[in-house]
Amino acid sequence: MTDAVSRGIKAHSNDLQPNLKLAWMLGDYMKNEYNGRYYGKAQNLVRALAAEFDKVFKDVDVIAMPTIPFPPKKIPKKGLSVKDCIELVSGLGSNARSFSLTGHPALSINAGFIDGLPIGMMLVAKMFDEKTLFKVAYAFEKLNE
Repeated sequence: MTDAVSRGIKAHSNDLQPNLKLAWMLGDYMKNEYNGRYYGKAQNLVRALAAEFDKVFKDVDVIAMPTIPFPPKKIPKKGLSVKDCIELVSGLGSNARSFSLTGHPALSINAGFIDGLPIGMMLVAKMFDEKTLFKVAYAFEKLNE
């Protein structure tokens, strides 16, 4: 699978979004320039972050938070500049990123609307407790039918 994705990306690299290209270039630069030193430090910090969340989950079953830390934006028209594209997507994954790193199960569900645009609520559970996560998400959706 990895080989197929790699071939696809190489064959269609011009189709990638500017923010993805920027992240990729930064990753390559950091790998080539610093030989994984900062990656190793980041991996150590991820363990500490996971331990802090595990402490929180000793007192609660689920954490609820906004999926993104700001109101939703309308989908822009085509022809967006590279600068505007990067500004538009920056911060979109900031609330979810921690859990992508720590491995805590998380999901986002619709929590309502502002100005006709959906607001997401992210739910996060203890490690390996997807069952509770799904039960809470289902209960919330049933309350808001």
